[in-house]
Amino acid sequence: MEEDDDQLSVQRNHRTIIISEKQMRKYNRALKELYELARLRRDEVETEESSRDDMDAIESETEGVERQTVDTAPQGLEDVRKELMEISRKLQEENERLYEREMELQQREINVEEMERMVRESHSLLEKCAEQEVTKRWTQMQEEHQLKCAELEETVKQKVRENKRLKSSFDAVRQANETLKQQLTDTQERNQKLEDQLVSVQRRLTNLQRKSEFALRQRAASSSIEHQLEGPKEAAQKLATAATAKSHKIVATVGMFEMIAFLFEWITAVHQRERDKMKSTQSFVFTQDRCCKILPRLSYLLPLLPSGNSKLHYPCLQFIFWSLVHLEGGEQKISLMSTYRRIGEELFRPTCQKVSATDTSVVLSSTGSRHSERSEESRRTNFFQSQSLHVRMLSTLIILKTLTQVDHLAYVFDSLRSELKDDTAKDLFLQHNGVAVLLPYIKATQKGLLAGAVDVFLQLSMESSLLPRFLESCSNEEFFHSCSTLLRDSKLDTKLQEKLCIILQRLSKIRSNHKLFEMFQLGSLLHDMLRSASSDDAFLTLNLRSILLNLNLLTN
Repeated sequence: MEEDDDQLSVQRNHRTIIISEKQMRKYNRALKELYELARLRRDEVETEESSRDDMDAIESETEGVERQTVDTAPQGLEDVRKELMEISRKLQEENERLYEREMELQQREINVEEMERMVRESHSLLEKCAEQEVTKRWTQMQEEHQLKCAELEETVKQKVRENKRLKSSFDAVRQANETLKQQLTDTQERNQKLEDQLVSVQRRLTNLQRKSEFALRQRAASSSIEHQLEGPKEAAQKLATAATAKSHKIVATVGMFEMIAFLFEWITAVHQRERDKMKSTQSFVFTQDRCCKILPRLSYLLPLLPSGNSKLHYPCLQFIFWSLVHLEGGEQKISLMSTYRRIGEELFRPTCQKVSATDTSVVLSSTGSRHSERSEESRRTNFFQSQSLHVRMLSTLIILKTLTQVDHLAYVFDSLRSELKDDTAKDLFLQHNGVAVLLPYIKATQKGLLAGAVDVFLQLSMESSLLPRFLESCSNEEFFHSCSTLLRDSKLDTKLQEKLCIILQRLSKIRSNHKLFEMFQLGSLLHDMLRSASSDDAFLTLNLRSILLNLNLLTN
């Protein structure tokens, strides 16, 4: 198709005809020649008319001369005749010349008519050519238009198919979400039933302990009846004295525990929390040595702490936790496995009963009547099941660092996941660097605890005001190394892959983490996972695509 600059539009019979510039030039040249021939014809006609006027004038003049010659004297007749003959001859020659000129003009007129005919024929031929060209161009444009329409229709069909695919993907995601919600509801109901069963079992245990203690007291009372009959007054005095001494002893013990709690809080704030700043100084080694000496003794002190007093429990647990972190951060690895096990078992120990008042004393009066004093029992709750959220959180983290029993740790993970539904618990968890505590469990070898650890991370990755802090605590080489090692395991469950991809998808939105993705070659690993993912794993595929898009490794 020629350029628009080489096209001209000619209006003919109310229809637009497009002809080329070259054909237009030929047409203009023919018109110029036609105009030139017409002008020449007009000049020749004018010349012929003027010649005829001259001939008429000459003839009239000749006749006058002849008349004058007849009238003149006969002596000059011959000369006049000769002169007239010469003039007649010239006139004949001029007449012949004019005749030839007239014939030439007629021939030219014939030629002009022939050229006009040729011009008309060429013009009609040009119109036919132009019409054929216009028809040809119109056909080409129509075909191109049809091709473009076909391409656009195909594009629209592809978009429709893509939209349908996306809709099916979102339906699959929604269905998976509903399934997860149903599973979560079922799990919560099952957990509630287990908690109710646990409470009932604890109550039965409490009743059995009370019954056992009551039977022991009855046997002790029956064996001491004779002694009490001999000296009831002396026994009462001794009982009062023992109670007074015991109350003084309890006050002194509580004061000692409070003093120890203040000391632990002071040591934790001054020497342990700032371990990163003093790691290269001599004070770090000194503090590490003192922690090694105090922890074994503190493991025996925990059972003696008063129950239900979180003001005493919390400083002790803080000291234990930061001591564990301090010892792990040292260059020399110190093994205190037995101490760690004792601390973890003491923190995880279930509830028990403790007699806090004087034993039951049976006194028989002089008339033979028997008087009894009821004992006062107080329930002692362990650290892991304390009423204080701070104590529960620190106990959970310490247990995860010290115990190795899979059943205990699985129960701790379930409890921690329930606790982290509250933002306050998340704040405490992140404040004590709980991500580093859970990283040892993000391994393929931890088959029984891996799912619980991943569920805790997934709970922390939910939308909340503390999500940026959690993502910041995960933006390190240790976490990415653990995820990379775990994802390379071919036996990893698909559900765990989906949960890890959810966490990585949130981390991929942070631009500074792209270097960590590149360092551990997670981009190529996720590409391979995307290629090998089946059609049933729509949710996993969606998360993988989102991660690769955030990393600029996949186009829309």
